Amino acid sequence: MSPSSLPSALVIALSLLSIACKPTTAEKEAVKEAVIAVTTVAAATRPMPDTVALTGELVASAEAHVSADTNGVVTALKVERGQHVSRGDVIATVDARTAQLGADAASAQSALAQVQLKNAQEECARAETLHRDGAMPNAQYDRAITQCAAQARAVEAAQANASLAGTNAAKSQIRAPFSGTVGEKLVDVGEFVGAAQPVVTLYTDEALRVRFSVPERQSGAVHEGQTARFEVTTSPDVQHDAIVRYVSPALRAPARDLVVEAEVQDATGLKPGMYARLDLAVDESPRVTVPDAAIHTEGAVSTIYVVRGDRAFRTVVRLGGSKDGSTSVLTDIAEGDLVVLNPPETLHDGAQVNATAGGN
Repeated sequence: MSPSSLPSALVIALSLLSIACKPTTAEKEAVKEAVIAVTTVAAATRPMPDTVALTGELVASAEAHVSADTNGVVTALKVERGQHVSRGDVIATVDARTAQLGADAASAQSALAQVQLKNAQEECARAETLHRDGAMPNAQYDRAITQCAAQARAVEAAQANASLAGTNAAKSQIRAPFSGTVGEKLVDVGEFVGAAQPVVTLYTDEALRVRFSVPERQSGAVHEGQTARFEVTTSPDVQHDAIVRYVSPALRAPARDLVVEAEVQDATGLKPGMYARLDLAVDESPRVTVPDAAIHTEGAVSTIYVVRGDRAFRTVVRLGGSKDGSTSVLTDIAEGDLVVLNPPETLHDGAQVNATAGGN
């Protein structure tokens, strides 16, 4: 059907609809791409610490397997996992009746030796008088004096034996060697324990350490006072700092690596035994750097926006050491490249931008 054959009212309606569907000039402007205002700074070359990627684990400054120092059946276990104890607190007790009987017997032997020594000394005094008056032959006098000296030594031996037996009896109480937190309970009431058998593990209250090993080729660059920045698997987005304090004087023979321990500066949320991935800052060298405010890190991926012309392009980068609010970029960025500071949430890869130079 040709338009001329359509009813005039329908033709008029179609014409009005066609006019209404055409976008106005204002609507055309609205659909243009939005220009995002950003602040940029040029990447610059600065002396930055080189870093070595390493792995390690968090350890307590002191960890002890608190052990029994006598034989017997555990009669009481006074701590629970996670409980704090102070140095000298009783952790467990062992049935010490046999040890106590031995201590009593040794004490009685010591008392008997004291009585025998007193009698011997009286005999020696009489012998001294008789010998001086010529009423006792020299040989008999010598035997009396020797017997007196031997009895004195017997007293010393009995006293030492009594002291040892008393100490063994006192070992029925197993005490905390330092203040800390109980980890594992390794025995329970009713179990027989022998000397040197661990009863609980105890972790000190002192600062945590991160222990790691450095390969031989980088071992010469490690020294006390260096900073190691690390993260743990439970919070991979959180960076922690540790200061190198303890460096082994020799490489381990099998692996040819150097064992190092660094003190953790803030142990909030950290526990011994956690796996750590760390970057150890070693010697400095010139590196292309960008301000920390230009870097966005999510998980293990770090990105920055680089402005080229009037567009911002999202770039995945590999980071190096950090210093004074800047971080070295090991890939893709050249000196003089303009990077976006504090990228706004609306910024996306390829977005058109209106860039304003910011301070470096």
